[in-house]
Amino acid sequence: ALPPPTGRSCSKQIVASSNGNCNGVLFWWELELGDSADSMYSTKPIGFFSDSDDSINWQDHWQQNLFLFGDTQVRKVTGGCPVEINVSHDDTSISFAMNDQNSSQGDTSRPAQRRRLNQEECTMNRCISSTRALQLNDTSRTQTLRDAIMYALETKGMDAPLLDLSDMGICALIAAAAGATRVTSIESSSGGIPALAATIAQIGNNFDFQIIQAQADHVTHAYILGEIAEIVAAEPYFEMLEGWSLQEALNYFYLVRSMKHRELISPTSISIPSVAILMAVVVECEDFCKAYGQVGDSKEKVVDFDHTPVNFFGNRYHTYDVSLPVSEYKYKALSDAFCVAKLLYDEVKIEAADEKCDGWSSGKITRPGKCQGVIFYVDYLCRVSKEKATHQKDGVHYASITTSSASHRQVVRKLQSPTIVTEADVQKGATFFCKASFDDDIDGIEDHCFAFKIVK
Repeated sequence: ALPPPTGRSCSKQIVASSNGNCNGVLFWWELELGDSADSMYSTKPIGFFSDSDDSINWQDHWQQNLFLFGDTQVRKVTGGCPVEINVSHDDTSISFAMNDQNSSQGDTSRPAQRRRLNQEECTMNRCISSTRALQLNDTSRTQTLRDAIMYALETKGMDAPLLDLSDMGICALIAAAAGATRVTSIESSSGGIPALAATIAQIGNNFDFQIIQAQADHVTHAYILGEIAEIVAAEPYFEMLEGWSLQEALNYFYLVRSMKHRELISPTSISIPSVAILMAVVVECEDFCKAYGQVGDSKEKVVDFDHTPVNFFGNRYHTYDVSLPVSEYKYKALSDAFCVAKLLYDEVKIEAADEKCDGWSSGKITRPGKCQGVIFYVDYLCRVSKEKATHQKDGVHYASITTSSASHRQVVRKLQSPTIVTEADVQKGATFFCKASFDDDIDGIEDHCFAFKIVK
């Protein structure tokens, strides 16, 4: 619980469950709506649940919080031994300190590291999200972008006009560092952080590339160094679409298509990445369905609170996507990953991964269970040199970047009607079919739609 408002600081003694070094405190929220056993909402992490927690209504609408001590002091704990934790809070934040009873530093009755209200400024980085921080620290991802940009520059030449369509200008920075002479970075975010980050990178490293803060629709030949881009690049990352990997891939596709139509990008240009492959996995996801479904009793009430307005939207998650870090959820994959569609950036076209040319892609169900949802992620293929490639196709060498990793969020779509697949169904070749359509919404509301069916 929060420390009382009278003191805004308190101490609590806990018993360590095992030996180790303590690096921080993970904490979460629980909301009690009544005295009955089923009247509590909890955001307790899935990994901490036990059999006795079955009555808790698990929700993910509030995220868990991790407080890291953030210094070099080693805090050793011994299983079975008590440890004193000091908790403090102000109107906007909560902090923790551990009173290391095995350390000779300071007075243990008054911990030197206790954070007091208005005593020190918060050093928390509020400029970027944790997801974005993971992406920026993903060395494999950055190296693949660097290899792809070097390949494009070696193919087109260092003087070839290069246009970076992503926010934050990472591709522009890599190109300028490699010696490219005509680099333009378009910062389309309405916030100032992406443009500021690109500017700081430019000035701090003395790199010469142009930064334009504008929507791509407003850009003309005069704004692009070289007027017509021979190389177009993106991570892809767009601040307004952060966490929505499919939407980011589609946004880059539509930008390239539009700018090629306006002759701002050469028809013979090289795109980084070259291809986006939309992948899908059929899953059993009971916790997700509970959190994103109807709540309450037969009258849609929880402790006499009417949840009808909530359920109006809660029962419609089969009609639109949810962006989630699926590594934080319990689920069982019932199929291997299969390709749904490909976005070809160089050719500016979308190909369905259908064998019968009917628009339906398919994946074999490999495990029995309840088909409740589909996880979508994007694999990007980037053209690289033969020495840097991880695979090749039709004589073209590629390296890949995937959004299935923990440094990205994935797109989850709930099935309207869950389907149970038995072991006998699996042996008979049960198959899941998915049809993805793009640009087909006559009302212009959705840029993509999905249809599903299961054939046993």
